[in-house]
Parts: sequence; C-alpha cells; structure tokens
Amino acid sequence: YRVNLEVGGWELIKKYVSQGLGISIVTTLCLTEQDHFYVKPLDKLFKDRVYGVLTRKGSHLTPQAKLFIQSLSNQTH
Repeated sequence: YRVNLEVGGWELIKKYVSQGLGISIVTTLCLTEQDHFYVKPLDKLFKDRVYGVLTRKGSHLTPQAKLFIQSLSNQTH
C-alpha cells in the first residue's frame, strides 16, 4: 500500500475510513457497537501490548499519582 494521508485520532480515522478514503489498523478500544466497519483481527501479527507508567525523571508525584501507580502495581500480581 502507498500512504497518501496520515492522521491521528480515532474519530478522524474512522470518519475517513467510513467515507471510503482508505483503510486503517486500530485497536478495538476505538470501536463501538454503533460503528459499521469490517474488522479483520490481526492478533497473529501484533502480539500482546505492554503498557507502562511514565513519569518525568526527578519530578515529585502527587499523593494521588502515587496511589494510582500503586493500585496498578497491585493489579499485576
């Protein structure tokens, strides 16, 4: 395929695809029951994703941010 247009944002991508302006690879997170797209699963090509928490080096976290990160850590055990 030749890329003629590249956009960011799920809603804009879905709008262009629905108008017949191309195809896209997106995560299922951006799709809703109201969307009427043909979906081809690509899980054999794209393995599980790994997510992480990014913080700025040397910055001080708020108590809320620390609690949030701690709650995520408890989820993975």
